[in-house]
Amino acid sequence: MSGAGEALARALVGALQADVAVQAAVGGAVYDTPPPGAVPPYMTVGPNVATDASSFSVEAREHRLRVSVWEMPLRSARCAGTLAAVEAVAAGLGPALDGHRLEWVRFVRSVVGAEAPGGPMRGLIEFAARTVVDGGANG
Repeated sequence: MSGAGEALARALVGALQADVAVQAAVGGAVYDTPPPGAVPPYMTVGPNVATDASSFSVEAREHRLRVSVWEMPLRSARCAGTLAAVEAVAAGLGPALDGHRLEWVRFVRSVVGAEAPGGPMRGLIEFAARTVVDGGANG
């Protein structure tokens, strides 16, 4: 993951962990990779796929960032509500990102469904975002 991608993921994880609605839904259990034996409900952030969006004057990246919500027992309405809270958190991310600047975040898609019979419910939400190196100019 690029430095911009890591900064974006850290900012999103921090904002999700601090959000009251997310706390109520998953109790602050927000991971990049869940620990062994993690029990739903919890949330995972990633993967973040970044592509170059630079020009002659600006070093930039476009990102596709996914957040998954894992619920057990199967509660699709609750899972969808948690995804709405995630969308609100992502929309409220500030522009400062540890050496980078977030220009925009946009909702791309979301889906809720059971992964496998007897398994947890998974809600997935995906965002597109654009970051630039703080200062914006190539050196």
